[in-house]
Amino acid sequence: MEPRLMLQVSMICIPIMVGCGGKDHQAGTNFSVANVIAKDLEEVVQEGHSIQPKHENLPLTRYLSDKDHSSISFQTGHWEIVDLIGWFEDFQVVMYSDSADFSDAVVYAEADPASIRMPNMKMAQTASKAPYIDSENYPVVSFESRRITLESAGKYTLDGIFNMNGVDKSISFEVLFNGYAYPGEKSICGFKASGKINRHDFNIAGDDRLHSGKAVHSDTIEIMMDLRME
Repeated sequence: MEPRLMLQVSMICIPIMVGCGGKDHQAGTNFSVANVIAKDLEEVVQEGHSIQPKHENLPLTRYLSDKDHSSISFQTGHWEIVDLIGWFEDFQVVMYSDSADFSDAVVYAEADPASIRMPNMKMAQTASKAPYIDSENYPVVSFESRRITLESAGKYTLDGIFNMNGVDKSISFEVLFNGYAYPGEKSICGFKASGKINRHDFNIAGDDRLHSGKAVHSDTIEIMMDLRME
C-alpha cells in the first residue's frame, strides 16, 4: 500500500516520520499545523496553512506528534571542521495508520522555516532568509510520502517528496520505531528518522570558501526527527 506524507511548513520539512496508535478516528480531516502549535488538539482545525490529505483511502486512525516531546532538527558542515546544528521551533506531524506494522502509514507534517533556532541567534536569522531558506516567499517546508517499506523489525524506509524554497525533490528517510510507552496500548509511541538533502537542489546559497580553500558550508544537510506520536 502506498502512503503519502506531506510536511508543510508555515520547519522542513525537512526531512518526516511514521506515527502510531491514536486518539482521533476521523480520516480525511484537514489538519492545520500552522495554528496547532502550542494549542490544544480541539483547535486543530483552523484557518491558515493546512495539511490537506490527498490519499483517497486514508486509514481511519489518526495520530499527532506531541510537540513538547518531539523535535525536528538539522545539521550541516561548516568550514569542513565542525557541524552546525539547528532546529524548528514550530512544527507538527500527523499520521494515519490502522496497521499494526504501520505498512499502511500515511504521514503529513509541516514546520515554519521562520522558526529556525540555532545556538547563535544571529546565524539562525540569517539561515531563515534568502539566499538560504527563504521563509518570506516560501513560508512552508513540506514532505509528502510516496511509499513506506518495512525493511526489518522496527526499521523502515520512507520515500517521498520534500519541498523547500518552492522546489520539489525526492528524498528517503531511514525510520526506526522505538516502541510503545505502554506495552499493549497503542496510544503513545516513538520514532526516529533521518535523511539527507543537497542544498543546491533547493537553491540554498553558500558557496563561499576560506582563504585556505575550505568550503564555508557543506553541500549536504542532514534532517533528523524524533517524534512522540499519540
